[in-house]
Amino acid sequence: MRRAVLALLSVALVACTSSSSTATPTPTPGMTDFVIPTASPKPSPTAFTGHYGFLVAGSTGYVVRSESSEAPLGTIDLAGGAVSPDGRLFAGWTRTTPADLRIVDVNKTSQFSKVLTLPAGERGGGIAWSTDGTGLVYVAESIAVANSGLVPATSALRLIALTTSGTADGAPREVGRFDSIVVRPGSWDRLGGDLVTALGVLPGTASEYIVVRGADSPQRRPLPDRQWQDTPAVSGDGRWYVMAAVKQQLVRWFRADDPTFVVETHGELTTGGANALGRPGEDSAQVGAVLDGVMMLFDGETGARSRVPTNDRVDEIVAWRFDGSAAIIRQGTQLATLEIGSWNLTKVAGNVRFGVRLP
Repeated sequence: MRRAVLALLSVALVACTSSSSTATPTPTPGMTDFVIPTASPKPSPTAFTGHYGFLVAGSTGYVVRSESSEAPLGTIDLAGGAVSPDGRLFAGWTRTTPADLRIVDVNKTSQFSKVLTLPAGERGGGIAWSTDGTGLVYVAESIAVANSGLVPATSALRLIALTTSGTADGAPREVGRFDSIVVRPGSWDRLGGDLVTALGVLPGTASEYIVVRGADSPQRRPLPDRQWQDTPAVSGDGRWYVMAAVKQQLVRWFRADDPTFVVETHGELTTGGANALGRPGEDSAQVGAVLDGVMMLFDGETGARSRVPTNDRVDEIVAWRFDGSAAIIRQGTQLATLEIGSWNLTKVAGNVRFGVRLP
């Protein structure tokens, strides 16, 4: 059903008024106060018979390209954004004031559906798709700023459900409002207890982990006093996180609903740095991480961590194919696709940001 919903999202243009309710953050409860969400049902595996593609950042937006060719197939003129779990759609912000939240089919880039227009005084922030692809979690930042202009005065974390035509299914629901901090959404598991996660970010580092369960108030947990990667690294099923230290070869792995319980801390070297990026796929419990030039896969469901064999040093996981079958990695200045399982490397040109599905 979820795959059918994603396949039907298309090109209707409908305006939506934005309304919200405010939730006030509360002190972080103890570990026993969290409730483990029910996992979202896993879909039946379906063999992918199309072609893989990229969204490559350019001066006029994101250029759609096939993995096998550098010829442009279209351009998506939106800022920020995220690719849907099935790889067909891109959600992002227009460059207008006020900004529209739009959805574009990566194979029909001239057509779009408008989800909503932000109220006056707000600008678009981070966006993430729900794990089942039927909604978006996004941040609306105040144009007014704080801390000498470094962060927005307020950041509102909101949810919007989508119709099968890609328009808003009702008004947005605000689940948290945060002062003097950037908020970057990580995941929204609608079927697994309506669990929402995000990072609170100050200049140069993630400073807190945010989790919202259903109608509860946001729970905010300060991160240890280190410089942390400021983009969420969450598994495709939305249930596992890896936090990577920017100036240490250190990662921490924990369950999305319970940040008080760290499953594993790996690496303690005080030189270099680490990075991480969640492996996509609705049934993926994995997050990829790079430590000391070595790529590893952390699997929250099985508790396993495995080293990815490469001949040369890996510096960063830049992106994934939409289905998680390959990572786009950086080795020095060179990008390459790294097939999971066969471990074949293929060099890639351009500033690749996302993997997408092509016919």
